[in-house]
Amino acid sequence: MAIDPVTGIDMSGSADQIAADVMAAEWAEWENTFKPIELAALQQSSLVNPQVLTDAVSKAQSTAQGTYAAMPGMLQRRQKGMGIAPTAEQTMASNRIMNVEGAQATAGAMNKARADVAAEDEQLLLGSMPKM
Repeated sequence: MAIDPVTGIDMSGSADQIAADVMAAEWAEWENTFKPIELAALQQSSLVNPQVLTDAVSKAQSTAQGTYAAMPGMLQRRQKGMGIAPTAEQTMASNRIMNVEGAQATAGAMNKARADVAAEDEQLLLGSMPKM
């Protein structure tokens, strides 16, 4: 009986039996070593865990909205510091413009978050290391 010292496989059998033993040893190694890593990686993808996408989009939305929520106050302080007193119509017009820009920035941030999550999912499926 000849046993391979590295794999521990009996090499004295038929070629079919040796091939089957090698395949079984490789499968066992994959299940014990790489399967847990792949399962952990999949749990980080939005394909298996939809909360990943939801969290990324809501974080992007709150960040963009938080940034634009401070804009009217900054504009008023800046104008006051320069001695500018806008009329009610001018204030309403600038507020409308800021609201449109804020909505555009929020939509852009949410779309970018969706695209980033899709790119991360693709990298995970291609075999990149998971974020552990």
